[in-house]
Amino acid sequence: MRHGVTDQTGTVLYGRTKGIMLNGEGRIQAELMAQYFEPIRIDAVYSSPLERAFETAEIITSNRGLEISVKEEMADTEVGAWTNMKLKECAELEEWKSVQATPSQFKFPEGESFVDVFDRMSNVVRSIVASNEGKNIVVTSHRDPIIILLASYLGVHMDSFQRIPCKPASLTEVAFFNGIGTVESVNVLPAKRMA
Repeated sequence: MRHGVTDQTGTVLYGRTKGIMLNGEGRIQAELMAQYFEPIRIDAVYSSPLERAFETAEIITSNRGLEISVKEEMADTEVGAWTNMKLKECAELEEWKSVQATPSQFKFPEGESFVDVFDRMSNVVRSIVASNEGKNIVVTSHRDPIIILLASYLGVHMDSFQRIPCKPASLTEVAFFNGIGTVESVNVLPAKRMA
């Protein structure tokens, strides 16, 4: 699951900036997802260490008594020198064309490449799946790490990963059999329950 919306979502490339919390809308989104999960058994919860993802996981699991396991490998992309740049400013850079057209060949200055993101996410998810066979697991992370991994499960080249939708507080379901992920749903947004 991607974390809920923050005041910076969609306007700033905040990467691994600490202290960015869900805003009011983001908390409502996480509460709606908690309602969505009510009839579903959850056996374990893992989260990125960044506050916006951890807070989303806390809201989802608040009535379940589950401990949230923090995994550094699930953090957002390390965008290095581009951290906290406005997306409009990024779009004016010559390198932005590569981010959009050939992300598999791009590395953020003083940061990581999208291939690095894939490697760490793939390894941590493989480890989690192996240690939780037959269980329902919730993972809260960030847009790019989620859809980079999804591209692999869907058999899509990494250069097309940004075409996969992943809105704030959306759920993507992946079933694993013998370590192979099969995508069951993408970008699920729970509807607000009627009273």
